[in-house]
Amino acid sequence: MNTRRPRARRAAFLAAAVGLVLAFAADRAYVPNIETAMRERVRVRMAPYADGLRGAVQRRIGISVGLRAFADGRTSRTQLDSEFPPYARGAFEGTPGVRALQFIEDRHISMIEPRAGNEAAFGMDVANARFPGTLRDHERSLRAERPMVTGPVRLREGGVGLVLRQRLTPRPGFPEVAGVVLDGPTLVTEAGIPDARSALRLEVRILDDDSWLGGDPIGSAVRPESLVLAVETGRWVLLGAPAEGWDAAAYGWRSTFRAAIGGGVLLIAFFSFAVFGRLDRLRAEVETSGSALELALRAGRMGVWAYDIRNGSVRWSDVASSIIGVEAGRDADRLEHVFTLMSPEDGDRARAAFEATRDGARDGYVEEFRLDRPDGTVRWVLALAHLERDAAGRPENISGILSDVTERHGLEEQVRQAQRLESEGMLAGGVAHDFNNLLTAIGGFAELAQSRAAEVGGPAAAEIVADLQQVLVSARRGTNLTSQLLAFSRRSPSAPTRVDVSRALAELQPILARLFAGRVDVVPDLAPDLPPVRVELGQLTQVMLNLLVVARDAMPQGGTVIVRTYHVPASGPRLPAAPPGEWVCIEVRYPAEGEQGEGRSALPPETGPASGTDESGLSVAVVQRAIETTGGRFAIETSLTGGTVFRVCLPLWRERA
Repeated sequence: MNTRRPRARRAAFLAAAVGLVLAFAADRAYVPNIETAMRERVRVRMAPYADGLRGAVQRRIGISVGLRAFADGRTSRTQLDSEFPPYARGAFEGTPGVRALQFIEDRHISMIEPRAGNEAAFGMDVANARFPGTLRDHERSLRAERPMVTGPVRLREGGVGLVLRQRLTPRPGFPEVAGVVLDGPTLVTEAGIPDARSALRLEVRILDDDSWLGGDPIGSAVRPESLVLAVETGRWVLLGAPAEGWDAAAYGWRSTFRAAIGGGVLLIAFFSFAVFGRLDRLRAEVETSGSALELALRAGRMGVWAYDIRNGSVRWSDVASSIIGVEAGRDADRLEHVFTLMSPEDGDRARAAFEATRDGARDGYVEEFRLDRPDGTVRWVLALAHLERDAAGRPENISGILSDVTERHGLEEQVRQAQRLESEGMLAGGVAHDFNNLLTAIGGFAELAQSRAAEVGGPAAAEIVADLQQVLVSARRGTNLTSQLLAFSRRSPSAPTRVDVSRALAELQPILARLFAGRVDVVPDLAPDLPPVRVELGQLTQVMLNLLVVARDAMPQGGTVIVRTYHVPASGPRLPAAPPGEWVCIEVRYPAEGEQGEGRSALPPETGPASGTDESGLSVAVVQRAIETTGGRFAIETSLTGGTVFRVCLPLWRERA
């Protein structure tokens, strides 16, 4: 008896019942909050209008400031009276909404432009203005430094406006306050406040005395949403509400929400029927497959997956699920999740191969990709896929195998690393041998010249002998460098000895002073009585020369390099890039760019300490490799304020039994 269809129908009915219960609960929880959501939406829509209204007034603040500068810049009252009319006409041009410019003296309007239409305002006492707060605003403007937005006032030529008042510099015989009369409706229109024909009704009122400034009068019966805004010294309120009212607007929202709930319940029932029916068919197909194949795949750590093209469902085996890190038995949405776990370049390539196979453009694919699993691990996965077609040749299913090949990639990377190290060693050995031949010739000729100068005798010959001695010392140090490079290339063993770091650097100081004379000042800060360390002396000398060359190149204008030594006990703070333990450290510090000597970092942020992209990078790479061969640690710290610090940490000398 076939039980697939009844089982799928039961699942659909159960999903529909659960969906109806959840829909009823969502309706009960959501509908009462519709008006709250609508009010929040109205407030969001009101915000741009508030910013536009504030900006419209702010753009006219400059006229008030300019009027004050004009008045303060006149040297006499006669000059002010004669130049005010043409100045006012220029201010009106290009600035809509400016009704008049005026000067107030002894609480009376003593000057006003344009005169035409404002004859009644000339000489008017601000205490007798139509709005009772005018005198108060005038008195406040006498004490304010910034322009004041006052009003509203009823304009004599009609309408409602605002007055920008600006206190002038007190001078005998000059006005006290400059005023700019603005047209309120012009400001409202410039801010884009919609009119009564819009779906959103907005009204602008003055908050202090609840005076209307512009917009569509709403009235308190509508319970409008309010948004308070401050413009300079004025406080306004923007009122808003839907044109059809809150109840009518909420009805549409409720109908849409309930229709969406009903559609969602139907979709849940339909997909439950389809998914459970398909799962039953897939389960039957899997149960009839051979167990030997499943056992072989488990032994080889390979997982099976299958994708149904007709309904978009996918099935993972347990092994495949463990490889990609998703739960077994999930359907189509988990396949998209797998693509999101891939690295971007691998994900695009794998997605293109899958879509081409799904569309029938190819019969399968073999792809490798990196997978960032949900548990935080990164794995390399090999995917093999094969397209199955129906009798008509249409794509029907995609089946495939997943295999974890992370270990193989790790072995390949180790082989590449070994080959790269071998190449570096061969290069270092070749350079060391050639350099050693040059040093042998330099040392031989220097000794011959020294012996001949000694035979000649005299003060000049003594100076020549001393200079040649320095050449021989440098040649011996070059020989030590070749020993270091040969040790790096595995051609010559390193011979570390017991070394007092502070004493060795103190003996190196005269050579450093001569090498870097006129370029940088090397300032030693050497701690006495340091424990001895285990290092090759020539190797240590070469490390210091390389680091000081990097510091010198980073300061083309010269500067100061501080060389410091100190002891870090085992119980002391842990150093960056160094494991816990007892160390003797050397720090080479030079300033950041802009400090003394205009130093700059020789290591750009995008290059690491082992970079070999330029001479500085090569020097630091040699230092790092040399220090690591002694068991020490090397670190770099760079900041805009602290400059650059090279830190070399060397292990202590331990006496062997």
